[in-house]
Amino acid sequence: MSVTLGQLINLSQLANMKLIAGSQGLKGDVRWTHILEDENITSFVEDGELIFTTGVGFKHGKDSLFNMVERLYHKNTSGIVLNVGPYIPQIPAEIIAFGEAKGFPIFQLPWESRIADITRAICEYIIKDNDREKSIEDIIKNIIFLKDLDKEKGLMKLERCGYNTRHNFCVMLAEVSEDSQYIKEEHIYNIYKFIKFRLSIVYEKFLSFVQDNKIIFILPQRKDEIFSDKGIAQEIIDGVNTKFKDTVLNIGFGRYYLGIDNMDQSYKDALKVVQVSSRRENNIDIWEYDDLGVYKLLINLKESAELKEFYEETLLKLDEYDAIHSTNYIEILKCFLSENRSINEVSKKMYLHRNTVAYKIKRIEEILQCDLSSLNDTFKVMLSIMIKDIV
Repeated sequence: MSVTLGQLINLSQLANMKLIAGSQGLKGDVRWTHILEDENITSFVEDGELIFTTGVGFKHGKDSLFNMVERLYHKNTSGIVLNVGPYIPQIPAEIIAFGEAKGFPIFQLPWESRIADITRAICEYIIKDNDREKSIEDIIKNIIFLKDLDKEKGLMKLERCGYNTRHNFCVMLAEVSEDSQYIKEEHIYNIYKFIKFRLSIVYEKFLSFVQDNKIIFILPQRKDEIFSDKGIAQEIIDGVNTKFKDTVLNIGFGRYYLGIDNMDQSYKDALKVVQVSSRRENNIDIWEYDDLGVYKLLINLKESAELKEFYEETLLKLDEYDAIHSTNYIEILKCFLSENRSINEVSKKMYLHRNTVAYKIKRIEEILQCDLSSLNDTFKVMLSIMIKDIV
């Protein structure tokens, strides 16, 4: 876990820092500190920094100060500490109101406090925590990715860090699709931070790390049923779609296993879920391993030549026909099968006349040389569509 503002304010060196607005933001991460005395150079500020200022460089008084606070909020900084004294006699009410409304932490610091001592204490704490987190991250990566590693030493270290390793856990895997417009490291980190914040509302303690474009969380099983895993996934997807435009995020939950040392199995489960859901046109109904159904069997045969051959014999002709003639027969076929082969339901869902749907289904049967009123032929076609999703 990263250092949060809520953790830092408990340091003895920060005793004089008084939170006056934005308590909702205390769960946000703090990556470093930044002393800012010029309202015009906020471009140098980075995401997750805690900003300190005496106000000495603000030429236009409280208006300049408010504009800077607003810009810092939009830069995703973790909060601002205002050193009250000659240059900031008091904190303007509109800044307090802004911080409270946006959940952006605003702190008041007496003039006699030394900013250098406070920033040093914060940075030293962050460095120590980063070393600790890196050590924990290495343990978790070894458990998930290295089969032959002796896990006992790692588990003992996790126990010393306050983690109950014999609880029931599962892996939640969030993968940023390569189809996303932005897949840079900084963009993935911002999504990671966003998801962590959302999960911290539900989970008191969990483990997490980033591996390439994959964001991995180890979550303890909860006793309450207020938030289901699917509900959490839906809330995260909705939030990412709102906050990070043009980002395609696939989420998968592995099964729960007893003990962190079994998270390699849960990770494999979650990876299968993401592999399947990312290939489906409508992937929101597959978020948990138990939702995979027949895919559990098919994905283990993914590299089988027979599987590919079955698809080519059954469905490839229709795919090729769509590509050559710019038709949408595959889409109509999927809708027809998902609506229990009801022409009327397809007509309603795709806004087509009933006779048009009947003609297109007949044409699909001709191309595929099958009878979709036959259970055997229907099963073969449905199976082939599922194979297409994974090969």
